[in-house]
Amino acid sequence: MRFAEMEYKMTLVRVLREFSIVFGPDSEIEDLTVEQQSFLMHPKNGVQIKLDNDNPNLLIEEQSSVNYYSKSA
Repeated sequence: MRFAEMEYKMTLVRVLREFSIVFGPDSEIEDLTVEQQSFLMHPKNGVQIKLDNDNPNLLIEEQSSVNYYSKSA
């Protein structure tokens, strides 16, 4: 358990160091409404993010992007 936790933390740090996080054009950051289901909270309308490669020495052919969409009730 501790090894897996250390691995995901190291991966998160590496991603944050080597990429810039940019919000997508459809993301409304100012009017972010949070919806709570069980004990986890998530954005009601979802948030689009893009990971821009800041390090040209990385062997990544194209820019990575991650989209998070929440379920509409």
